Amino acid sequence: MLQTTLLTSAWSAYKYLNQYLFGISKLKSISDQLDITLAFGSVSDVYDDKDHEDIRQSLQTTCDEAGIKLHFYRGDKSENFYQTINLLIAQTIGFTENYSTYNLDDLVFGDNLLARIKTLETSQVTYSDFICTNDVIKAYDAYKSGDLLKYAGIFCKHEETWSDVDMSNKEKYYKEFRWSCFTTVKAATFARIGVFDETYKSAGDFDFINRCIFHSIKPVKTPGVAGLFLAVGEGISTKPNSPGIMEGYKTLERYIGNKHPVATFYNRKHLWRNL
Repeated sequence: MLQTTLLTSAWSAYKYLNQYLFGISKLKSISDQLDITLAFGSVSDVYDDKDHEDIRQSLQTTCDEAGIKLHFYRGDKSENFYQTINLLIAQTIGFTENYSTYNLDDLVFGDNLLARIKTLETSQVTYSDFICTNDVIKAYDAYKSGDLLKYAGIFCKHEETWSDVDMSNKEKYYKEFRWSCFTTVKAATFARIGVFDETYKSAGDFDFINRCIFHSIKPVKTPGVAGLFLAVGEGISTKPNSPGIMEGYKTLERYIGNKHPVATFYNRKHLWRNL
């Protein structure tokens, strides 16, 4: 059976925990085809031992019902997002073949997750299009009823990512690739080129994709929709003062020395404001 580990770094998890648990429960539909481990890092500067244990127990109950293994890690409040993710990778890398990021305030589509893992049988990194919205209540209700794709055009924005990467023109790809929050990677790729750069607070996924291209590892697009990205204006990458924009400039400068990148990060900055 194919294997994957879902990576979640959660800061003060309670606010979005119920919808996250519902999303995890929906993965039961593919648990007979995919051996899934949920690697969950719980970090907070206000939670006590009981809070973290309550979160762990809620996750364990949902994972047991969905046929998913749980790896729970209580992180230190001094850790940033990518430090926690990297620790989860270090703790699980000997026990899994593939990884996929899964943010606490997002919702993943199981059929596409399975398709992405199948893509990794012949590639090292894959991604898919996704839906973006800032209407959390309406999106969540539509997700629960199974109508999210039907109503996506009304209240969600569907982000098109690159479907054909020309490895002979890496600079064009660096400039124009539109990030995906559901990047899926073979464990061997992390072992080859390293994990996420912990100097980033928001754009470490974008930096990792660029590093793949730098090492001539071609990201392959899996058809379909990966899931729902909630641009709620409160997350690390969606709040008004998000460091993600400047960090995007930083990674482009790192790989192509371009101090004036094109619209990619402008679009990212204004995406949730224009919905």
